[in-house]
Parts: sequence; C-alpha cells; structure tokens
Amino acid sequence: MKLRTLRFMLVAVLVVALGSLALACGGGSDDNENGGDTLALDSYFERVKGIMDGASESSDEIEAGIDERIDTADNIEGILDGLADGLDDFRSLAEGVRDDLNDIAPPSEVVDQHREFTALYSATASALGELRADVEAIDSDADDEVILEQVVEFGTRVQTEFGSLGTQGELSCFELQSIADENEIEIDLECGD
Repeated sequence: MKLRTLRFMLVAVLVVALGSLALACGGGSDDNENGGDTLALDSYFERVKGIMDGASESSDEIEAGIDERIDTADNIEGILDGLADGLDDFRSLAEGVRDDLNDIAPPSEVVDQHREFTALYSATASALGELRADVEAIDSDADDEVILEQVVEFGTRVQTEFGSLGTQGELSCFELQSIADENEIEIDLECGD
C-alpha cells in the first residue's frame, strides 16, 4: 500500500474525530464528588470557559503533532504509531479536563448539566482508549487490502463514536449556554463552533 494513500485516509479520519473531539474534550465522572466551596454562577461559567479554552489549545497542539508524525513516517508502522500516540495524548487531555471539571463545585442552577457534561468526558476518555486499541490491532505487515479494510473499519468506528459524543457535547454546551443567557451572564461557550 502506498504510504500516501494511508496517510490521506488517516488524516481524513482524524479530521472527523477532531471536529467532534473539540466538543468532547473535557472531564468529569458519574460520581461528581466536588470539593471546596460552591462557585457563584458567573464564576462557574468563567471557570468552565477557561477549562474548555485550555482544552482547545491543547487539542490543536496534539493534532499538529499527529499530523507531523504521520507526514514524516516512512512506513505504515510509523504512521500507526503516530496515530496511537496521538490518541493517548487525546485520552490524557480528556481525562485532565474531566478531572478539572470534577474539581468544580457547581452552583445549584447547573448541577445536573455539570454532571452530564463531566460524564461526557469520562465517556470520551474511554472511547479514545478503545480506539487506541483498535489502532494497535491493525496489522502493519498484512496485505494492502487487509490494512485498507482495517483502516476503513477504524474510520467508521471513529465517526460513530465521535458523532454521538459530539452531538451530546453540543447539547450539553447549549444547555449550559442557555442557563448563562437566562441569568444574563455574558459568556460565550462557543457551542457548535
């Protein structure tokens, strides 16, 4: 298989994944045991916005690193290793945002939405771990047709997983933005951007 073809396919898969991952790159768990004092509603939104802005910057850096590794790889194994390492980085990012969100004691107006938002990032981290295992399962020594089939299956899984997570992320974001708007808090969570 030509490396250019595999590079093109993996970059296309990443574009789909990263578009959804931007919505789903943060943190939280189903056990929302937050420490510390409950934040005022405006402080809560500022904190969440800061976490998400930081995640977006880190996501851009990880994406650039993956692109560089894929572009400079001189064999299929190198391309797959670059992708697997990038998925590890994204999983660490998702776990970090989850933890940051989980450290917040949300005000009563957003407790349920905050729990859902943080749980989304637990799901994202889990999905990234599974996708990384899928990349490891691709046999770089197989025939070109087999590798192509495995990459296509991987791409389908990425679209399915992150299409769903992206939709959930948008809905959670819009719910939080709606609460901010209703309370006349001037903040743009950049939902759907």
